[in-house]
Amino acid sequence: MPNVTKPGASSDEACGRPRDSARDIACQSIPRVTMRQLSYFVATARCESITRAAEELHVSSPSISVALTELESIVGVPLFVRRHARGVVLTEVGSELVATARQILLMAYEFRSHSDAKGYEYESVIDFGCLVSLAPLVPAIVSEFNKECPKVRVRWHEADHASLIAGLEAGTINCCLLYDFNIPASISSVVVREMPLQMVLPMNHPMAEEPVVALHDMAEEPFILLDLPNTHDYMLSSFSRLNLEPNIAYKTQSYEMLRSLVANSFGYSLLNYCPPYTGLNGGGLVCRPVLEKLRPCNMVFARRHKYQTPYVIEMFRRHIGEFVARQPISA
Repeated sequence: MPNVTKPGASSDEACGRPRDSARDIACQSIPRVTMRQLSYFVATARCESITRAAEELHVSSPSISVALTELESIVGVPLFVRRHARGVVLTEVGSELVATARQILLMAYEFRSHSDAKGYEYESVIDFGCLVSLAPLVPAIVSEFNKECPKVRVRWHEADHASLIAGLEAGTINCCLLYDFNIPASISSVVVREMPLQMVLPMNHPMAEEPVVALHDMAEEPFILLDLPNTHDYMLSSFSRLNLEPNIAYKTQSYEMLRSLVANSFGYSLLNYCPPYTGLNGGGLVCRPVLEKLRPCNMVFARRHKYQTPYVIEMFRRHIGEFVARQPISA
């Protein structure tokens, strides 16, 4: 009697072989998540708004809303808290998953471009964070990098130290450039360059002609403090280690305001990096090494430790190292 295949039966069943249940379970467990859903998820997390994410991605807001609803259905928990007229904010689970989503997207770009050994045609997006006081380096870094990798889009984000660390841990940035203090174990960092503390003086200051300047000689003069989290403590600790107390005349959270204040002779300051600067009235500033031995400081390239580094991120890290090595660290 000829074999008759039952409607809907597999070829294994038709031939009398037992159905491969392990294979069936594996097929059924393949995630239904799409790259589009992950892309919309990451963009919404970064923008904290479905409307702004839609504008950035050139799609409709309902398209993003539907994709997010589908994604939440797949993972089984809410990823965002919707706030009426105030955008969205990640839930605790969403904060953890957005970093994974960003990593998956980067690896997908890498998979698609794997045949390009040099990476020059690598199409990808890097969300790069930078300490406020290092921000003047970034446009030149990115401009030069794009000449080598024109299809890589680098979006940079200026922030203070604590915000950059939080951004890495939350997955809102892929990597960042900052200094090597108070970096948690969850963050991997590679030294880019040693950045010794510099005395920042008005160009017409009597000590501006000296090759090095002692902090002891400056302690009573007006001091301008870069008043950012971590930076504040680091700068003041330089005085306390020498049993000195600075005469704080001004505090500012603006790197450019600090340099302008110094150039206009409102006081002196301390910085690890200070490129050349000319004020609006023609005044300028100079940097001199500090005589006393203070805590060494390094510029580092940091990323989240738990994820494999995509090739494009490693390319960017090497480029930054080569670029920074060529730059003077003081004015």
